[in-house]
Amino acid sequence: MEVAELVEDLKGRLRTLRSKVFPQQVLLELHDTRMVGQGLHRGQAGPLSVDLPLPAKTCKAGMPLETEALADAIGELMLRENFMEAHVMAALPPEAVHWRVLDWEGAPAAEEAIVTLRAMDPDLGFPFPLSEATIDIQPLPEARNKLLLAATSRQVVEGWIEVFDQAGLNLDRLAPPQSCRLAALRDQLAAVPPQVLVLVIAPEETRGRPFMAIRAGIPLFERVLVEKGDRLVAEIQRCVTFLRKEFAGVQELRLLLEGPMEERTMLEATLGQPIRELVVQPFGSLVMAGLAIPERLP
Repeated sequence: MEVAELVEDLKGRLRTLRSKVFPQQVLLELHDTRMVGQGLHRGQAGPLSVDLPLPAKTCKAGMPLETEALADAIGELMLRENFMEAHVMAALPPEAVHWRVLDWEGAPAAEEAIVTLRAMDPDLGFPFPLSEATIDIQPLPEARNKLLLAATSRQVVEGWIEVFDQAGLNLDRLAPPQSCRLAALRDQLAAVPPQVLVLVIAPEETRGRPFMAIRAGIPLFERVLVEKGDRLVAEIQRCVTFLRKEFAGVQELRLLLEGPMEERTMLEATLGQPIRELVVQPFGSLVMAGLAIPERLP
């Protein structure tokens, strides 16, 4: 073997060793028409280098319909970005995930709670039974005896697992975006008094802007805002009016904006209070920041 070949062989072995000792990770947000993401190495977030429009009609309501086309598109991009050896942590498309806050006296550990819920199979108004769902349970540290349940059709989860498998990628985690967003906000929410209602307005997606109301660390309400301009401001004002009536004891609103919003000045004037823009850098979004937080053990 020539010296040059020996050097290249040694470099290859070192790359393999480094990838095992310090594995590269990639954080992805999945949507019906788009995938965005960034690398994560030794806990340090890289630039937002993944922004891939997905082929038309390959995904609907979070369900991958064309596995091969999606796998080809994602695999080619990961190859270009040098992420083929990375361990992927992805947030499921938000429209595929349904959630509820459960009141559970003496709430058990997550795994035990999942087994119990599957056996009971309560009707939570989801478009699928819990017995046929992939379930994520997270404790809500700010509230005793409350759990955040996020559920997705098992068919959707298995579909995305197949997509990443065909793309030749190492999929480590598929997570509910709502749980990721809350995880990223946890430290800030812990300092908010219980009489304050926190409203989080996320960046615009294909279907609109996610809007979540949180009180005492507990998510109360979520919807997608589909309007723009003054109609968007009016839509938010209607949500605020509803929330004030629905949840007694709210004395103050705190609005948090995840990213720029053209209607910000108009909304501040309408609601009569300032809006604080969240700092999510170096992450591309709150969802990706939450994905980067190690999963809590039950």
